[in-house]
Amino acid sequence: MSLFQMKLFLRIIFKNKEAYLLKIITLTVAFWCSVLVMLFALNEFGYDRFNKYPNSVFRVLQRNTNESYSGNRLSNKIPDEVFKAISSIDDSSLIVSRLKVMKEVSIISGNQTVYNQKVHAVDPQLGEVFFI
Repeated sequence: MSLFQMKLFLRIIFKNKEAYLLKIITLTVAFWCSVLVMLFALNEFGYDRFNKYPNSVFRVLQRNTNESYSGNRLSNKIPDEVFKAISSIDDSSLIVSRLKVMKEVSIISGNQTVYNQKVHAVDPQLGEVFFI
């Protein structure tokens, strides 16, 4: 950058100090938010790092091919026949577990009610999947 351009740049900054201070603060906050999101994503991708065989853990999804469906076409709802077929494989190293996410559930305990909760229901074998 030439000396003339540098002087011009500094003159513009000093005439609009508040605007450029606000821009710098905004860029700093945006940068740190993106760093935070990246760190969170890296942590989420390492969910199976404590497993002895992390390459052996997999998730079965079913693709919704209905043309009128709007939304995420991948579903973790697998038909019972498929689950039974996978479970019936006679392999001592194969552990199969189902996971169901229920959204907006109301929980009533005694005289206390909690609304709009997210509840995960799993088969008891889930602990064996991650702690082999």
